[in-house]
Amino acid sequence: REVEASLIAAMSEVYLGHFELAFRLHNTQEAFQILETARGRSIADSLEGHHEPPIANDPITATAVKEVNRLQSVLLHATTREERASLLDRLFEAEQRLTPTGEPRTRLQKVALHPAPAKLEAVQRSLHPDETVLEYVVGQSRSYCLYLTRTAVGVSALADGKTQAESLVRKYRNEINRKNDSIAAGRALYEFLIKPLPREALKHRLIIVPDGDLHLLPFDSLVDDKGEYLVASRIVTVAPSASVLYLIRTSTPVSQPSLTFLGVGDVQYQQGPSATDRKSGDSSAPNNIFDLAGDPLPNLPMTRDEIMEAAGIFGPKSVELLGAYATEVAFKAEPLDQFRIIHIATHAIASATFPDRSALVLGEDSRK
Repeated sequence: REVEASLIAAMSEVYLGHFELAFRLHNTQEAFQILETARGRSIADSLEGHHEPPIANDPITATAVKEVNRLQSVLLHATTREERASLLDRLFEAEQRLTPTGEPRTRLQKVALHPAPAKLEAVQRSLHPDETVLEYVVGQSRSYCLYLTRTAVGVSALADGKTQAESLVRKYRNEINRKNDSIAAGRALYEFLIKPLPREALKHRLIIVPDGDLHLLPFDSLVDDKGEYLVASRIVTVAPSASVLYLIRTSTPVSQPSLTFLGVGDVQYQQGPSATDRKSGDSSAPNNIFDLAGDPLPNLPMTRDEIMEAAGIFGPKSVELLGAYATEVAFKAEPLDQFRIIHIATHAIASATFPDRSALVLGEDSRK
């Protein structure tokens, strides 16, 4: 794995060199193709060998699925390092029996595993008049943002490179995790990532394609020159690449959804008046159930109001799974392919060491 990671890093440097050459030659179309090729290769590396597993209709797979779910549930409540170490070892063993095999089952997987970047003009035609795609490139000494609207395309050079970008992101996340005033750190990131862009690039809807540590950054919470959060003036979404965005938008759905909205929230991770507070301490690391410390997940305030307000907007064809009903069993019992919008307001967890463990944490089913 270390050799593979080194090869991927070296390949990325090659792409970056080609991108910077295209930038210096003012060849924006070539810069776009180079960037999308690099992102496509990166997505393929992530998906290679991680295809969607077959349906668990054999006893071994079904048993392994149940064991993984059970161990993850127990892990949420484990408090000692010894207990957590034992559970993590057993979780790893169960996961090995679930290693996906077979061919990719979706069009997105097939294209990602054999990446061919979309044409610049085709991506532009798929954008709405009020949308901009912002593709960030974080290099060692310099960073860039390629912006793409329906009628314009360009590349803006940013002030600094990888070291500064990582420092700014780390400082901002630390302030948030410690519940300190993060306004200054959010404004510094805005000045680094957004302010250098021309006015034509800042449409009402911004589709962010991050790079490096920018994947860890909540762009909509950055603070502009007026002291307002970016989300107050823009609708911000994230995509893995412009080509993937184009693929999603041009794919023909198997059937038109008959229901409007499914909302999940108000999961009760902890009980009591202090359930929304973090465990005391000065650690800046976010909660991670996959490490030995395993700080408990706090409740997420206002998610019930969030779901109820959205359901009120989308009307009678909405379904709300709240509190005791916000469970995996209840969620999977819904006709998920029939909803136009699925909104999940819960904790999400991830592991840099085991990316396949990334998950949304729903409530526990009392019937288990």
